[in-house]
Amino acid sequence: MGGFQKMVILFFIFLLIIILLILGFTLSSNQNKTWPPIVGDCPDYWLNSNGDGSKCQNVKRLGTCYEDMNFPQDKPTVCDKYSWANSCGVNWDGITNLSSDPCNT
Repeated sequence: MGGFQKMVILFFIFLLIIILLILGFTLSSNQNKTWPPIVGDCPDYWLNSNGDGSKCQNVKRLGTCYEDMNFPQDKPTVCDKYSWANSCGVNWDGITNLSSDPCNT
């Protein structure tokens, strides 16, 4: 193998190591961040009719709850939203896809 080929191979090995180091650093620094960064006021594909999340309408008739969503309290907890979404069979990004059940913490 000629000197030029060795130099090209060594250059790309060095470049691969640098890219892997940057990727590893980026992944490790993002490990403790909350995902998703913003949780919607209403379940996915539901209409936020009041603009503040206090009343959500199921305009696409998803899941098993076809009535408007109204929580009896002013500020429902994540556990309240999680239980309601699971009982209605709807997806709520940031609520139903949590890594652990928020009601058990």
